[in-house]
Amino acid sequence: MNNKIHYNQNITQNLSFLAAQRFIYSEAKKLELFQFTFTVLGVVLMAFVVEYYTNVKYIAAVYSIFIFFIDLFIIRPAIDNKTTSATKIQEIFDCKLYKIPWNKVLLGNKPDIDEIIIASNSYLEKYKNFDDLKDWYAVNKDIDFSSACYICQKINCWWDSKLRKYYGIFLFLILGIITMILFSLYSEEFLQNLLYISSLFLPIYSFFISKIKNNFSASSNLHSLKCIADKIIVSKASSNIQSNISHRDLQNEIARSRLNNNLVPDYFYNLFKFDFEKKAKILVKSIFKIN
Repeated sequence: MNNKIHYNQNITQNLSFLAAQRFIYSEAKKLELFQFTFTVLGVVLMAFVVEYYTNVKYIAAVYSIFIFFIDLFIIRPAIDNKTTSATKIQEIFDCKLYKIPWNKVLLGNKPDIDEIIIASNSYLEKYKNFDDLKDWYAVNKDIDFSSACYICQKINCWWDSKLRKYYGIFLFLILGIITMILFSLYSEEFLQNLLYISSLFLPIYSFFISKIKNNFSASSNLHSLKCIADKIIVSKASSNIQSNISHRDLQNEIARSRLNNNLVPDYFYNLFKFDFEKKAKILVKSIFKIN
């Protein structure tokens, strides 16, 4: 028995899909960093400037309004467009690997092939080869094809759930540090100037709280999907019963998660990459012992 997933995921065409989505996701993350710098830190910085140089308050007001519209009509749509493109390209890879149809209702049309080629070539220019993308899914070639697909989807959900949980905790800690710095800077006048201080740092708190909620929510949802995949895999292993939840059903939720959830920066992803890869291999090796 050979499910061929191990082989098919390393075909050059499929590696090109992974390279393209990785490059486009990275571009979206750079835009998100730009967004944070100019829409959050920039506004807070201007508020500090106004506190000491009141004659520039009108400039600060104009800056805030300008940034608001730039963010609303240019930066956010650009991030959304790149995230959607990357999600669709990753979905092409998964659909080819699992041999499932494209869900046009959920994802619309497939991305333009020229966009994929350009992004893939840009990845190659930066990293020189596809080595870092090989063996995307750690799966035993001797497992039947259907079970192997469910295992890939399970590992996908497990990985993303853990990463988002850790990132949510990380953001929560950063917000705690910011709060402690605030209290140390304004401890004597905090109560007297509570409204002013709150408005000054509202953009930062709004940004972090939104990200924290999104990542914890996504982590919980993905963990639920992983549990569903676990039950299907164990059921198939113990009694060979065909699940009424198809690969496409699970993939719909994975794709929806990719479309709707916040991005995790590359530097944070890379912190856990090797540890997660090792644990994923351990999970795959032991998965059929749990029945």
